Amino acid sequence: HSCHLKQPRFCGHVIVGLTTAVTAAMQMSRHGIARSAQRRSITARTRRRTKKTKGRNDKSTICKVTEPSPVDANPGNPSPRNILETVAVMESPLECLDAFRSCLSQMSVKKCLDLEQPENPILRLALLEQMGIKGGYKAWLSLPKRHGVLKTLGEAAEASLPNEDITAMGMSVLSILGQERIEMQHSGAELSANQVFALYRYFAEVLPTSFLHLVLDQLNHPSLDPLQVQEDDILSIALAAEAQGLADACERLAQLLMKRWLKLSKRSKRGLLESMLLLPQLLQLAPGQLEEALLEQCQANQSDQSNQLLRALPFRCFTWLLDSWGTQRCAASRLFPVLLRPALEWHLTDLDVRRLVSVSKMFDAFDIPEAAAEVVLLWRSWAENLSAECQVKSWRWSIFQEALREVSGSRHWTRQTGTSLGDMIIEGVLLVELLRHAKSLPLDLLLELLRRMPAAREQLAADLPGMVWHFLDGRGGGLSLLAAMKIAQGEAFIKCEPNSELWNALVKHIVLQLNGHSTFKFFCRCRPAPLLREAVQKKLKGWQALELKVMLS
Repeated sequence: HSCHLKQPRFCGHVIVGLTTAVTAAMQMSRHGIARSAQRRSITARTRRRTKKTKGRNDKSTICKVTEPSPVDANPGNPSPRNILETVAVMESPLECLDAFRSCLSQMSVKKCLDLEQPENPILRLALLEQMGIKGGYKAWLSLPKRHGVLKTLGEAAEASLPNEDITAMGMSVLSILGQERIEMQHSGAELSANQVFALYRYFAEVLPTSFLHLVLDQLNHPSLDPLQVQEDDILSIALAAEAQGLADACERLAQLLMKRWLKLSKRSKRGLLESMLLLPQLLQLAPGQLEEALLEQCQANQSDQSNQLLRALPFRCFTWLLDSWGTQRCAASRLFPVLLRPALEWHLTDLDVRRLVSVSKMFDAFDIPEAAAEVVLLWRSWAENLSAECQVKSWRWSIFQEALREVSGSRHWTRQTGTSLGDMIIEGVLLVELLRHAKSLPLDLLLELLRRMPAAREQLAADLPGMVWHFLDGRGGGLSLLAAMKIAQGEAFIKCEPNSELWNALVKHIVLQLNGHSTFKFFCRCRPAPLLREAVQKKLKGWQALELKVMLS
């Protein structure tokens, strides 16, 4: 067919048009090549910048992983393996616990098994929980013995802090394991004594009853740290042992509790104070056998000064403890006097009247004659030390007045018949001590002594007028207006006849005291006897005589 083809014929203007078109096409191709080259150069520069930025980002990422920051434990991290690498350099690995559990929840059992077991027992417990949820207890059969379920639970419970609650994870794991498997495994789990107690503290509700025997076996174990066992743990174990009829448990619990207190007395005064503040509630809720066992332990330790607990407390802490025990009705126990005796030897002279009354009530809680005798001895020692101090600090005599008022006003010592303990303290201790130092007493306290103690009136009858002259001279605190009126009217058990030298001196003293409207008003309110009133009116002059006359009219 090539022979039938006709050759095209081009005229001149067609050739010119083709030439123009070719030229335009060549120019367009040049512009396209230039734009393409420009785009390639921009792309190359962008790639170089991206590489540099990526390098810087990698360095910053490495720094962030290296630093123990909780930001790296973000749940957005794709792999728990990365989290574990971050945890390895963290000071507090538990900051990423939530992120770790979130990642594990998205993984299969096989991937969880392929993970290396974390060194931190709480993170390891989180891994065991997810393995058990996805694969049941059989997923744990391949674990080594040192990373067993109960061993991990014990280590996690021992390592947990008060602000880290592992109860939910532990309950989930134990529910998957089941009561029968727990009974079969707990004896061979190689748990330390501290781990056994920690397990019982967190999971006593779901552990089988046989686990209590394991706890009791560890009570006297040498490796058990008494400071790790709280009062709440002691109470829980005591109640559980009572429910199961384990009578000998209270004796061992008392020994452990005494070891804890002795260790606290040498290491932490604050911890000892907190334990002692909880003691009344512990004794109220615990079985009676525990109180008896504690009483025997305390009595056995009294002979050794290094084992006297409350003696280690500073005075301020000791008074705080007395105030707490004194306000609790459940503090009526024979254990408290035994604990208080050694400390009272140190702090008795510094106690105020109110706290000494509180101590006396605790000693006399059971109305035992020996306790009453011990209370009287305490007050006698306190009064002797106080009177010796009053010889130098005369203002402290007022403490005796406070003691007379507090003891006489205490309902605890008030009896309808017979001699009460309050009477024994007032008449056998306080008044006797005041009578020994009668010539040194302030006048108000001397008048109180004469009013309460008839024997003192006879014994001091010859010395009383001379003592009044002593006060009239301004010594011993002077003589108040009320006291002068009582003595002048014969109301103070001091012999003072009208128109005698002492009586005239008292009238003169009263006149000197009337120097204002308030004193005149007080004098009239006291209702002076006619003889005293006339003697005072005769001594007054000027406006003072007129003032008294108007008030008496």
